[in-house]
Amino acid sequence: VHASTPGYARLVADGSGLGSLPTFADAVPGAENAQAVAFVDPTKAVTAFGDLLNLPPDVRANLAPVSAIGMSARQDGDRSTFSVRVVTK
Repeated sequence: VHASTPGYARLVADGSGLGSLPTFADAVPGAENAQAVAFVDPTKAVTAFGDLLNLPPDVRANLAPVSAIGMSARQDGDRSTFSVRVVTK
């Protein structure tokens, strides 16, 4: 688990933290049945890493209306599905 703080990473790894967030549920529906899940809150990511990554103002502005980005992968027998969702405000 990679998170914005070590304490939050521990919460998520212990099974709490993301599941109660509406944006997580919108971005990764059915996460409990997925074999792999990724979730990004762009506002928090830009706040935490925007300066480090030298994100220009236009990129920051383009990310502003996005509330979440989620990915999930599932496998059922010989069928695999992969889903990516971008949730806007």
